[in-house]
Amino acid sequence: MKNRLNNVAQTTANKVELRRWYIQDKVAFMLLNDSVDSTYDDHLVGYPCSADEAINWIMFMVDKEFEGGGMYRAVMVDGIVKGLVSVAFTEGNHRVDGSLGIMMMPETCGKGVATQAVKLMVDEVFSKIPLERLSSVVYEPNIASVRVLEKNGFELEGRKANAVKSKGIVYNTLLYGLLRNKWNNQ
Repeated sequence: MKNRLNNVAQTTANKVELRRWYIQDKVAFMLLNDSVDSTYDDHLVGYPCSADEAINWIMFMVDKEFEGGGMYRAVMVDGIVKGLVSVAFTEGNHRVDGSLGIMMMPETCGKGVATQAVKLMVDEVFSKIPLERLSSVVYEPNIASVRVLEKNGFELEGRKANAVKSKGIVYNTLLYGLLRNKWNNQ
């Protein structure tokens, strides 16, 4: 794991950190929601995002985490919100899986920021929550997300044909997974 983080740190000169979301982040959330490339994913709350929608979404993340339903973090680059990374936990007493999601501002693309943010989130989740695995579903042509997952040790577990439709185009999805025991051995 440490070797991979060192490699990531060498690809970006920016300091990447994760922190919880606050109501004061509403403008940053609005900018993030409205700037993401929605080719392979919809905006979280529609476009354009209003201040009320941003506050509601931030409160949802805060409440969900407080209730034990997940971890939601702002991705900070040099002290500025540049993305969102989350792990939503499966419901019930037999919870063993978490679903990883990430949204980044376009200017961070290709700089290793998403890779480092996912690494930080995986480390935090596996060090604090007794999950056995993390999963992530991506649109098959979303090469950037596939690369971020693979650089963090996620392995392709399956392909679902004609699984989603976005803007009139039908896409396959890919299921990626990372097992706790493989994370421990990295």
